[in-house]
Amino acid sequence: MNEIRVYLADLLHERSRYRTFPYAAGCVGAYAVHALAEKGQVVRLELFRDPALLLARMQEAPAAVVGFSNYIWNEYLNSAVAARIRGRHDAVLVAGGPNYPTQAKGTEEFWTRHGAFDFYIPHEGELAFAGLLEALLDVDMDADRLREGPLVPGCEYRAAGDVVRGPAIPKLRDLSVLPSPYLSGLMDPFFGTGHTPLTQARRGCPFRCTFCAEGLPYYNTLGHRPLEQFRAELDYIGAHMVADAPLHLADANFGMYRQDLEFCDAIAATQARFGWPRAIEVSTGKNHKERVVEAGRRVNNAFRFLAALQTTDPQSLRNIRRDNVAEASLLDAAAEAHVVGQRSYSELILGLPGDTLESHLAGVRTCMAAGIDRIQQYPLIILPGTEMEEPEYRARFGLRTHFRPLPHCFGFFQDRAETVASTEISEIVVETDSLPHADYVRARQFQLSVELFYNDGYLDEIRRFLQGRGLAIFDFVTACHERALRDHALLSLYRELALAVDAELWKDALACREALATPEALRDYVEGRAVPYENSLGTLKARGVLEFSDPIHRVALAAGLDRLPTRYHEPYVELVEFSRLRRTALTANDDRLEACFHFAFDQWLSTGCKGLPRALANRKECTIRFWHDAGQQREICAGNDIEDPNLRALKIVFPNFISTPERLFRHCEARA
Repeated sequence: MNEIRVYLADLLHERSRYRTFPYAAGCVGAYAVHALAEKGQVVRLELFRDPALLLARMQEAPAAVVGFSNYIWNEYLNSAVAARIRGRHDAVLVAGGPNYPTQAKGTEEFWTRHGAFDFYIPHEGELAFAGLLEALLDVDMDADRLREGPLVPGCEYRAAGDVVRGPAIPKLRDLSVLPSPYLSGLMDPFFGTGHTPLTQARRGCPFRCTFCAEGLPYYNTLGHRPLEQFRAELDYIGAHMVADAPLHLADANFGMYRQDLEFCDAIAATQARFGWPRAIEVSTGKNHKERVVEAGRRVNNAFRFLAALQTTDPQSLRNIRRDNVAEASLLDAAAEAHVVGQRSYSELILGLPGDTLESHLAGVRTCMAAGIDRIQQYPLIILPGTEMEEPEYRARFGLRTHFRPLPHCFGFFQDRAETVASTEISEIVVETDSLPHADYVRARQFQLSVELFYNDGYLDEIRRFLQGRGLAIFDFVTACHERALRDHALLSLYRELALAVDAELWKDALACREALATPEALRDYVEGRAVPYENSLGTLKARGVLEFSDPIHRVALAAGLDRLPTRYHEPYVELVEFSRLRRTALTANDDRLEACFHFAFDQWLSTGCKGLPRALANRKECTIRFWHDAGQQREICAGNDIEDPNLRALKIVFPNFISTPERLFRHCEARA
């Protein structure tokens, strides 16, 4: 029986925070093994996340075909590794995934940048990749011969100097034909390695958002997965996992469909059997939000409710083909989610066509008024293969862009004795006809204030106290923002962000790549010698939590006192101090802090700070002590030995992207 060796890579940069199992590559590989076995062909398939391991494995046991899952977060890493394989081995190199342009000029530029690849599969890869393997076997794995013959279905490639496109393969509606990469055993090497499992209940998205690759008509056709396979897969994963590891679902609108409730019941059964997953990372549905809330309830509130607004401006919503998403329904359902104990978050994008600084801030106000726990704000990235990428669309709204490294998607890998630098480049909108660049910078700075004074309940006791007295939390955050820009300590963070916004921008992608092409140049960038690293709100938030708790509370104190009636000043002053002591010096894990208070903040905290706090009634002076427990101390120690202050802050505050700083806050108790 014939046998070929195939490697599939879904590569990650060393600094990447999204270390999930290589699910997409696993699905492609599982189907290829199955489809070719039916024809008497054995495929020895291995999956890779680490570029150094892939290169070493190619040296040890070269594969006939190497495939790369291509996304915005690993495009240039893929290309760098593929070029090294091309220089040493006679292997067919294939890339695939949604990060691929649709315009003729864009595809030409792609093949010029990434000439090491032989074939590209721009859409779903299972049928196309298996067919490509069969076609290669028919020509003795000679890619040149194959490109000279009939067009290869589902593939694009260069032939006679031109980019040609093979016949399209219809998108799968019935996913039961695809074997599970977990049940096939392909994912076994990734258990216990720090990666977290990723799977999917349904493929595709019915919405036509102009900024999203899934907004193209191809992805509007939904693919449905068998419930029984999903259930078996979850139980297989659950038997290998520890309870605190999250589950990631790749669905674009989970919970929006009636059948999703059955998938939730399957997850709940796995939770009951294995105590896993306690947390689920997923993008929830944009309509039928009452069903999404019910979905969250059925999985024991394991995922955050997502109110994916992007913008609340009516004209901007029409400009991005998103006016069929009901804003009021999203926000009402977010409030309902709170009632049943679910946390919520929303997404806003800065720089959408037609948006202004005022309309962007109005969106933030709307989210805060609805009680959204986390307001995730992103710059607008022009993604290959989207309607927004088209020149006519850019010109229509005056989208002016620059290029920058994609946060956390850069680093080094080893190839034999050589250290290789690799950086992903993103094209971001920094100005439009409705948003001058100066307003773009102001909005970015306000986003930092949202991170420091609002998101993840960082000042939760303070927020609830103010809201209980009828104050709008947006007005409080705005006041904090204005004071932070005048605070001698916090101003350094805001200046760093403002400098980085411009200093970290290049006018074209080539200049950006060349500036960071060598290990020395990239190291200068990482360590802040080239530009003020880094233009990442997550990094600055983490540093703020660790290094700037005292000035954050100083600003919050002044902003609250300005707005509260005099009769509330005394409890508010003590409450801010109570909050500060729970959050100050989070990395000092061996200390015990205590202070005297006249109000029972510890009792109010034990109720979840719900309602108007009767416990805040004046009482006899009492000493409250604050401490870290043994588990917190172990977690803090694990990150204290990291020298890079940015990495250290991220490792401690956000070790993964479902963590919040709250888990590091000190416990408190009134001393008898």
